Amino acid sequence: MGGANVSGFDQVGYAIIGFAQADLGHSILMAIAILIIVAILAYAAKRVLNKVSSKIGETDDSAMSIIENIVLAIIWIVGVLVVLSTCFKVDINALIAALGVGGIAISLGLQGTLSNIIAGVQIGAMHVASRGDYVEINGIKGVVEDINWRQCRIRQINGEEVLVPNSLMNSAALIHLPPLKELWIDLAIHCSGADLEAMTEKMERDAAEAIAKVVPLAVAPRMMYETVGDHGFHGNLIFTIEDESKAYEAQDAAVRAVAPYAYPD
Repeated sequence: MGGANVSGFDQVGYAIIGFAQADLGHSILMAIAILIIVAILAYAAKRVLNKVSSKIGETDDSAMSIIENIVLAIIWIVGVLVVLSTCFKVDINALIAALGVGGIAISLGLQGTLSNIIAGVQIGAMHVASRGDYVEINGIKGVVEDINWRQCRIRQINGEEVLVPNSLMNSAALIHLPPLKELWIDLAIHCSGADLEAMTEKMERDAAEAIAKVVPLAVAPRMMYETVGDHGFHGNLIFTIEDESKAYEAQDAAVRAVAPYAYPD
């Protein structure tokens, strides 16, 4: 008799466990289905953003990358909240409230990071700087290679890479310079006025020959004078090269070629 009672309790227990397992399995399957839908929505949003970017002529991949990541993050966060609420009966209102309180504390600790993220969005949306731009900021001069969530990567003419925080890019004075292929050298020529034309032509030829040994020239060197001072005729030797990666070597070759004219024996 007792054995029959024990067997009955066992059957009830097994039924409860089986029901719980079935309910948990159902919840897991629903969660997987919802996450699959979220993944499809994220993929579709990415495709839409790419199409919008191409239609409006947006060529700055770094700017679109920031916007794209924000959209995808929102989609996935909403998807996870739906899974927790629908499948696992989690009170997301309490969760959101807890996250809000915790978010205030985290935001205080990550104030610098958050300011860089917000600045990165502003840089991308307002086209303050784009990949390939030749810029100068706080004495740093170089080509913008990438703009991500936190910083802008600038490669200087000597090949050195500088990481500039987005908050600085968004607040400091940013100077857009001519393309790196267009180079110039500031110098003063020491000679008499009668000899200036002949010396200038010879200097331009010497500079062109020296630069051509390093990189092909798109536009030959040309000296443009600005002022006459106590130390000679001041101006800029301007030239354009075909390969901007050789800008440092081209400028070095040009300086060596014009040095005898700037500092004659």
